[in-house]
Formats: sequence, C-alpha cells, structure tokens
Amino acid sequence: MNDAPLPGSHAPLQWWSAAALDTLSRRIDPLWRAWATRWDLPVESVQSFNAHEVPAEPALVWQPWQADACAVTPWAWVAVATDTPVAAIVRLAFGSGEAPSIAAEVAGRAWCEFGDEVARLMGRAPSGGLPPFGRPRSTAWSGEVRVRLGWGRGDVPALWLHLAADAVAPMVRDTQRRWSGRLPQVTASVLGAIAHQPVTLRVELGATELDLGTLQSLRVGDVLTLSHRLDSPLTLRPADAQAPVACVGYLGARNGRRAIEVVRPHDA
Repeated sequence: MNDAPLPGSHAPLQWWSAAALDTLSRRIDPLWRAWATRWDLPVESVQSFNAHEVPAEPALVWQPWQADACAVTPWAWVAVATDTPVAAIVRLAFGSGEAPSIAAEVAGRAWCEFGDEVARLMGRAPSGGLPPFGRPRSTAWSGEVRVRLGWGRGDVPALWLHLAADAVAPMVRDTQRRWSGRLPQVTASVLGAIAHQPVTLRVELGATELDLGTLQSLRVGDVLTLSHRLDSPLTLRPADAQAPVACVGYLGARNGRRAIEVVRPHDA
C-alpha cells in the first residue's frame, strides 16, 4: 500500500482512514443499489470498516467468494450470520427460506451477477468455480476491509464482504493511515509459523489415451498398460491443476504401502 520497504527493514501496519473507507463505500453503493433494483430487492447503504474495527460483529461463517486465476488465496470472502447469500435473496424475493428449485436458481443467478460486477469494479476478472482454499477467513490483517451490505428488511441478516488489501488499494490509493496500536513481539519466523500448514500434493503419471469402445468394454480385472515407464520420474504438484511442479519422484513401497521417493528435478 506504500512503497516497498528496504530489505531488512520493518514496515508498519497500514489501516484505512475514515475518508478512504467512505470512498470505498461510495464506489460500491451505486453498484449495490443498481443491482438490487434490477432484481427488485430492498437494500440499505453500504458501510465499510477496517477489518479489525468492525463494531459488534455477529458470529459469521466466511466462505471464499472471489479469487484470481492460480491464486493461493481469495481476494474476497463473503459471510452472513445465518443461511447463505442465495438463501437470503430467496427470502427477500420469494418470502420464504425454503425455496423451490426455480427460486433458488433465480437467486443463484442474481448472486453470480453481483459477484461479477464487484470483480469488474475492483479491476479483477470475475471468478468461476473456486478450488478448495481450505480454512475460511477468520482473522484480520494489514489493510483488509469488511463491507456491510444491509438489506431493507431487518429480519434478513446483512451480507458481509472481507476484501484483501491489494483489492482495496487501487480504489482508495493514497488515503491510508498508519496504525497507532502496538503489536505483540514476534516469536516465530514466517517459515516456522506456516510449517504445520497442511498442503495436498497430487502425484501424476503420464497421460494415457483410450478409444471410447475400449473404455465401454472395460471390466473388473482388466489391465491397462500405461505409457509411463517405471524408470521415468513422477510429477508432484499442489492440488490446483494450474500450480507449478513442486518436485519429482519415483514409485516405491515402504512398510506395505505404496510410496514416492522424492528427488531433485535435475537428478531425474
């Protein structure tokens, strides 16, 4: 959000000023109201808060909502106190949380449209299906913002958005303020802090082609000969199909289980 710090220096955390948050609200509000008008939904004004300063925040369950291609974390999360965004739209539009399939489909299309418009407003490409990002967002960090999208009916809980700092910055650039609080002493390195974070790896064999006739005639006990040689290395990469190769390895066995011996790529 500011110029990058020099190597070895420490940059203070940055929080957005009241003017910056007001700017963000004023840019989202017209989109929010125009979208609601098209779908005949009652709404209230948009409110934006520094993520650590949300007053009397209700118990929320956060879900990934928008992410850039090949991103390791979303840039936007969404939450409501109860139900889901689609269920809230169903209650507003159809008067019931138990919606027939056509009502749920209409509400789903409305919510998808709103997500696409928010992404374009932020200068991002609209997200399609998101890969599993693991544990939902539950903590605030430097420069992140929470946006309250209230409905015009008090019995329907407001929607909350959690926006990453780099998504907010282009819309309110140069209006941030320094955080005046104190941070606890750092007791672990970054690598140490993430050392126990689980990562799913996918082991890939070489591709094999079958004609449809062979595929349809497969029976239990049939054996398929793969193009992958036993002396050829396997590819290991994160579960995201677009992620780069993490390492390579060879098939093996250990303690009665299939195993992979990991080697350096240039040793393969």
